[in-house]
Amino acid sequence: MVKRPKPPVTGIAYGELAYWLTIVGMVVSIAGTVIYLTDSGLLNARCTLDLLWNGKSIHEIIEHCGTVGELSGHWYLSHLPKGDAIAMLGISICSMAAVVGIWVACVFTARERDYKYVFFAFVVALILTLCVTGVIALKH
Repeated sequence: MVKRPKPPVTGIAYGELAYWLTIVGMVVSIAGTVIYLTDSGLLNARCTLDLLWNGKSIHEIIEHCGTVGELSGHWYLSHLPKGDAIAMLGISICSMAAVVGIWVACVFTARERDYKYVFFAFVVALILTLCVTGVIALKH
């Protein structure tokens, strides 16, 4: 029988946390999507789906199907009773799984006193945090 190496505690901590946060985010997104498709949302569901299938851009979809102004940043937080906002909250929770997980991995790596990897984990955690908060953003 081949003896397998034990996975590092850091990897287990990151993996478990990221896994469960992603599952929670997916459940919230699915619930939001069901609410959106069966009830009203900020954007007209039929119009949105028609334009998506026709390959229209997000700007065109919001312009033609939206009932509100520009949807940017964390717009969904102020519209949580709407299905599309709940679905977006779920997507955000999934995105946060990596951020929270890497900070936990950074702490566990520091406990093991492997400072070279602490530095790399910290840099990745910092970049992910800056992206999630909108400090670093892709512009198009």
